[in-house]
Amino acid sequence: MSKYVDLKYLDRIAKRLEKSNLKKYHKSLTWGSISNHFNACIVDVYDNSCMLIDEKKLKELKADMVEKAVEDDNC
Repeated sequence: MSKYVDLKYLDRIAKRLEKSNLKKYHKSLTWGSISNHFNACIVDVYDNSCMLIDEKKLKELKADMVEKAVEDDNC
């Protein structure tokens, strides 16, 4: 399923995910790095004001970022 969002949407999610990982696991990728991984879910960008994202892909990527924090913590 696709969804229209503003351009800062993925950055806000990345910052929130970084903060959550740091609280839970005391380790995390930076929000910039997480945000770069989220670029894979962008379908299209319109007029520098909004973009179309694949929500299913975003959900998978968010879970993957949490798994990376857990894997790094177990090393």
